[in-house]
Amino acid sequence: MAYTPYTKQTWANDQVGGTPVSAARLQHLDDGVYDLGQEAATHAHKADVQAFTASGTWLRPTWATATTMTEILLYGPAGGGGAGAREPSGTVACGGGSGGAGGITRILVPTLSLPSSMPVTVGTGGAGGAAQTVDSTAGAAGSPGSGGTSVGSPILFQANRGTGGTGGGAGVAGTAGSAGAGGTTAVGSGAASSATGAAGSSGGSGANSGGGSGGGIAATPAATAGGAGGSTATGAANAGTAGGGTGAAGASSLGFFGAGGAGGGSSITGAGGKGGKGATPGGGGGGGGASLNGNPSGAGDAGGDGYAQLTTFG
Repeated sequence: MAYTPYTKQTWANDQVGGTPVSAARLQHLDDGVYDLGQEAATHAHKADVQAFTASGTWLRPTWATATTMTEILLYGPAGGGGAGAREPSGTVACGGGSGGAGGITRILVPTLSLPSSMPVTVGTGGAGGAAQTVDSTAGAAGSPGSGGTSVGSPILFQANRGTGGTGGGAGVAGTAGSAGAGGTTAVGSGAASSATGAAGSSGGSGANSGGGSGGGIAATPAATAGGAGGSTATGAANAGTAGGGTGAAGASSLGFFGAGGAGGGSSITGAGGKGGKGATPGGGGGGGGASLNGNPSGAGDAGGDGYAQLTTFG
C-alpha cells in the first residue's frame, strides 16, 4: 500500500502569524495515520494453529503465500502394559512388562506444498492387559497403539505407535514394549520385568517415555515394588509400592511430552497392584504386579493417545 505523502510542518501557537489550521490540513494528518495502520496490519505476522486430539481434517489457511511455512508435529500412541502373573506360593511369579512410548515426528514444510485440505489420523493408546483371575496363570499382554498418527492420504508424514508389554509368567519375565520407530526425536521403550520375581524396572526415558514394569514375587515369597515410569521434562512417575500399591499415572509436560505410567507393586496377601496409565501424548502404560493364587494379579494400564498439531506461520 502506498503512503499519502506528508510535508512536515512547523506549528506555532500565535493568534497572529501562527500555523493556519484547515480541514484539508487535518485530513492530510488523518490520512497519514490511517495509511500507517493499514501498512502495519499488512505486514503483521500471522499464525494458524490447528490441533487434533482425534482424527479430523486440516485446512490450509487461505492467506498462505509462497514464503509461508507450516510446522507439522505428530505424536504416535503408546503401548499398554502387561498384567502380572498369578502363581502358587514357592513359584516365581513375574510382573508385567510395560508399554513403549509413541514416536514423535516434527518437520517444517512450505505451506503451498501441502494440499488445500488433508486428513489427520490420530492413533489411540493400546489397552493394558487385564488382571489375571485364574490360579497358576500368566498375565495378559498389553496391546499396541491403534496405529500411527499421520497426515495426508496417501500418508505424507507419520509418527509410529509404541507396542505393548507382555504379561509376566512363572519364572518368565514380561517383555518390554518397543518405542515408536523412526521419527525425529528420541523416545523411551518400555521395561521388562524381573525373571526372578524382583522389583520392577524403570521405563526408558525420552521426549515421550516408556512405562515401568510390575513387581514380582520370588520363590521365597516377598512383595516388591513396581518400576518408575521413564523420565521426561516432568520427571518420572512414582512406582507402585510393595504390597499391591498402584503405579502412578504419567504426567504431560506442557501438553507436549507424555511420561510413562509406573509399574504396580506385587502382593503376597492380596491383589497385585495395577500399573499406571501413560500420559497423552504417547506415554507408555505401566505393567501390573504379580500375586499369589487366590488373589487377582495387577492389571497393566493403557498407553497415552496420539496427538497432532499443524502450525502455519505468515
